[in-house]
Amino acid sequence: MIFRLWSGWQQALAIVQPATVIRWHREGFRRFWTRKSCRGDGRPALDRELRALIRKMSIANVTWGAPRIRKKC
Repeated sequence: MIFRLWSGWQQALAIVQPATVIRWHREGFRRFWTRKSCRGDGRPALDRELRALIRKMSIANVTWGAPRIRKKC
């Protein structure tokens, strides 16, 4: 079907060894996970004192959930 839509499809084909395809696959996964594991421009880290306060509140008030402890703007 593609030969009807694109006349130059044969020039785009390349013959490669299976080891090359596996290497490309491994490099792609390595790049994906490297980028995913790097800390981006997301939410900034909390101060150590604030984390300690949250932990202290959660231990002192076991029945409280996250909505009661969260920071209000």
